[in-house]
Amino acid sequence: RLFRDSSLVIFFSGSLALAIVIMSLSGGLSGNILSYLFGSIATVTDVDVWVTGGVTLFALCFLFFFGRPLFLLVLSEDLAKVSGVHIRRLNIAFAVMTAMIVAVSLQTVGALLVG
Repeated sequence: RLFRDSSLVIFFSGSLALAIVIMSLSGGLSGNILSYLFGSIATVTDVDVWVTGGVTLFALCFLFFFGRPLFLLVLSEDLAKVSGVHIRRLNIAFAVMTAMIVAVSLQTVGALLVG
C-alpha cells in the first residue's frame, strides 16, 4: 500500500509522460518540449503577470480569512468538525485555490517544478 503522496507522484509523472507522448505523436510539440517541462519566463505576457498577481492576491486573502480553520483541518479533521468548520466546503475551496495557483504557474515555472 502506497502513501497518498507516492500515488500522486506516480499519477503526475505518468500523466505528464503520456501527455508528452500524445503531443509528440500529434506533431504539436515542434521542439518546445523544454518550455513545457521547465517553463519559460520569456514567454510571459503582461496579462499573465496581472492574472498571476490576481491569483496571488486571492490566495493571500483566502489564507488570511481561512487560516485558522485550515490549520484546524490540517491538525485534525475531528477537531475542525467539533470547532464548527465545514470540512467539505473548506476542502473544496482549498482544492480550487490550489488548482488556480498551479494553472497560473505552469507557463512560468514549468510542469516539472509545479509537480
